[in-house]
Amino acid sequence: MGRLTPRLDFDAAWDANPMDARATITLLVVATILSVQRLALGADYDFLMATGRDLPGAWWKFLTTCLLHVNWLHLAFNLYWTYKFGVLLEGLFGTFLLGLIYVGLGLVSSAAQIALDGPGIGLSGIGYGCFGILWALGRWHPKCRGMLDRRIVELFTIWFFICIGLSWLNILPVANVAHGAGFVVGALFGWSLAGEGSRMVKRGSSVFGFALLVTVLLYPPVHGAINSSARTTYLFDRGYDALIREDWEAAREDYEAFVEHESGWPEAWGNLSIAYSRLGRHGEAGRAWQRSQELELARKRAGQDGESSGFQLFEHGED
Repeated sequence: MGRLTPRLDFDAAWDANPMDARATITLLVVATILSVQRLALGADYDFLMATGRDLPGAWWKFLTTCLLHVNWLHLAFNLYWTYKFGVLLEGLFGTFLLGLIYVGLGLVSSAAQIALDGPGIGLSGIGYGCFGILWALGRWHPKCRGMLDRRIVELFTIWFFICIGLSWLNILPVANVAHGAGFVVGALFGWSLAGEGSRMVKRGSSVFGFALLVTVLLYPPVHGAINSSARTTYLFDRGYDALIREDWEAAREDYEAFVEHESGWPEAWGNLSIAYSRLGRHGEAGRAWQRSQELELARKRAGQDGESSGFQLFEHGED
């Protein structure tokens, strides 16, 4: 029976030349260009960010959303560690296979983030996925012992829980689900490579099963039923689509349901006011718009001006 596992080049991994890491360099260059243009020049790349409106359509946004970053520290951290891990992994797997791994990690981590928590951006899911692969190989594959320094394992573990704390305390929003999903898929993949023959097939099936589970969770009715935050986000996005279609009644229903659960978003009240106005309910439209302006003013006074909520105010022209 032939070898079922990919042929890993351990010598090339240990002696990896950074200039040979073409898939990694390409990924980092594209992420740098887009992020710098966004952060330094104010380029509008929101169309590359994945949201609930992209379900089940524009799947490619689950990849492009990984290329954007929130701030310079976010960008620097992700570039550095994706480079460090990517050089090792590209020596081990080769350019083509690692390119496919990057695509898989980006899709799964972004999909899980949106399904369970809401939109997120950055290479962190891919970075944690690469970390997971190296951690699992170092733990279960005899030829990979010591490939990942123990201090790096401690750093990524501690940082994972710090990010959860920052999000929980509302100090800094972090795509923690993307981190966790990327790591789990990467670790499962690395674990599967440590087996031979039928063991590899059985282990590899666990990776496929997890990816399939994420796909199911991504389906709007499913992830909306699981997570209240996802459900309300889905209502916002569905209402936005209704506004685009000029289905004012459907938009009204969705935004009324949204503000019943999440009453603090000015964009939702603004979009609800548009739906009311187009339905001829001008009194309610005026009150919704006033509420939108009050919330926007409160956001500015709280020092949150310019922050993205992940929601959009529908742009419309007057008849």
